[in-house]
Amino acid sequence: MKPHLQVLDGFRGVAALCVVIFHLGELTHDPAKVLLGHAYLAVDFFFCLSGYVIGYAYDDRRDRMSIRQFFTARLIRLHPLVILGLLLGLASYVLDPFAKAQVAPAWMLAASGLGGALLVPTWGLPERWNAYLSLNSPSWSLMFEYIANIAFALLLWRLERRALATITAMAAAALVATAWYNGSLQTGWAWDTIQFGLVRVSFSFAMGLLLFRCGARLRSPFGFASLSAVLVALFLMPFGPYNWQFEAAAVVVAFPLIIAFGAGCETTSRMARACALLGRLSYPLYILHYPFVHVFGNYHWTHGFSPTILPWAIAGTTLFLVAFAYAALVLYDEPVRAWLRGRHRPAQPGALAASQLL
Repeated sequence: MKPHLQVLDGFRGVAALCVVIFHLGELTHDPAKVLLGHAYLAVDFFFCLSGYVIGYAYDDRRDRMSIRQFFTARLIRLHPLVILGLLLGLASYVLDPFAKAQVAPAWMLAASGLGGALLVPTWGLPERWNAYLSLNSPSWSLMFEYIANIAFALLLWRLERRALATITAMAAAALVATAWYNGSLQTGWAWDTIQFGLVRVSFSFAMGLLLFRCGARLRSPFGFASLSAVLVALFLMPFGPYNWQFEAAAVVVAFPLIIAFGAGCETTSRMARACALLGRLSYPLYILHYPFVHVFGNYHWTHGFSPTILPWAIAGTTLFLVAFAYAALVLYDEPVRAWLRGRHRPAQPGALAASQLL
């Protein structure tokens, strides 16, 4: 069994927390003044982490693990929480007592539910801002994660490093063009920008895989705390006239460097335990938080948090979501995955164990 890349686990948790705080603030503030206003770039960071860890977990098993076994392992790892997030999103849409125009016919809800369960885009529901996975909008990044996994299994798994570098360079050019065209990289989750989601995952996943295949595990005096502080500082940067240039540089240059330094970090046993916990919490926190964010935002729009209370409300809701994510992890996700692994025991158990990073 391969060891975990502990610091990369921790990065995932830090980024997920930033996304939650950003989303809670995004629905209640002027977007230009939201704390952690660039935290939507965490999606690009996740994609790059995923490429690195997929390479770490599976690159050396391409001759001993079938494509079917790989897809089964990925579905077991990711899909139980996709379903739970969908059910929470449906409950949030139908039962939210603070929503006003949040109404859709039963057939539309059923179609959106089926699309959400299969991670297939459907038309946007009312009051969901044209999102193509309306019942749990963050699922859009999981849809593209699956697409990246399919590309890995069918093409990238056996691709030579030079060819992968060429693809990565072409995707980088497309990403920079996307940032310039839109003025930012906050794009890809709605019907009118779905093509840009493909651009975002294409560069970052390929970049992460290339980093791994180049042996990018850089040594530095900086540890998990310092590198996490750099990541958070990037999310905290104010908006300005050079916003698209900053975001493109963050995704193309800064995030890969943070991951390369993180992969080379050594940690104390206490820090390793903290990183492991952050890593375990990261995915449930990310994929389950948004239905609660809708209720939070609808309450604010109908009742209004005062400027004094709002920061405390965001902090308290964040703590609740962390506790909820942990409960969902230990009471639902981990037991369901253990049961599914028992029914679909892979030929190479070490590959699946390594993939628990994801």
